[in-house]
Amino acid sequence: MLGLPQLLSRRSLPVVDRSPVPTVGQRPLPAILATLRLEARGGQSWVRVERLEGEKVLDTILEPGQSRELALGSGLKIRSGRPDLLYVAVGTSRPQPIGGVSDLDWYEFRP
Repeated sequence: MLGLPQLLSRRSLPVVDRSPVPTVGQRPLPAILATLRLEARGGQSWVRVERLEGEKVLDTILEPGQSRELALGSGLKIRSGRPDLLYVAVGTSRPQPIGGVSDLDWYEFRP
């Protein structure tokens, strides 16, 4: 995690831009919207997703093996009742657990 864990802290994880860089003579490639993929593994996981401004995007319980894909837009924040069972991937990155079983903070994902 980035930064020192603090009580009720927010955690922010940057999105790595892996888009190809055009060479001389090529047209720039169109920007691809970054996506955030959520997947429950090993058990149920309650998850709430909001835009950084606070608008609710998702509030549900994901069953094991169930996933959701959301547009990242200008950024999203996530909170889960079982962060150890909620795996998150940005774009084509490998899914990682969002946190440990007791990491009940909000996690921010920005482009």
